[in-house]
Amino acid sequence: MGAQSKHAPLPPWGYAVAGATGAVLANAVVYPLDMSVHCTYIVAAIANRCIALKPSSKSKSKSAPP
Repeated sequence: MGAQSKHAPLPPWGYAVAGATGAVLANAVVYPLDMSVHCTYIVAAIANRCIALKPSSKSKSKSAPP
């Protein structure tokens, strides 16, 4: 068998840098997706409100026939 080299332990600041890098990359991927979902909800809510505000033919006052 070949000689195996031992890996040097990672110092605490190395773990901190690795964690921060992972968090930045995760946010860079997820943030645009999250914003697109929120914008979709906002557009749908505005569209529903606009539809609800349109006058309908049922809401017209009916006058009695002469």
